[in-house]
Amino acid sequence: YLRASQFTKADIAKYDLVVALDDSNMQDLKSLGVANLVKLGDYGYNSQDVPDPYFFDGFEGFDKVFTMIDACVTELFEQEMKE
Repeated sequence: YLRASQFTKADIAKYDLVVALDDSNMQDLKSLGVANLVKLGDYGYNSQDVPDPYFFDGFEGFDKVFTMIDACVTELFEQEMKE
């Protein structure tokens, strides 16, 4: 199963690409020295932050966030595969 964990300086060398979900994540990761950093919303949602699904009523937020993440990840993979 997957489990969330805090990103640390030691993680920088482990990953070829680090994906942030919002501007706050971007700033935090930049302050750690992450250079290989992109924002997920840059891949199909005009640089929008990926919102917290709990800010919406009911399951509406989960559907919206899933749709956004699905579209952005698809575009991210397509662009990365071209390079």
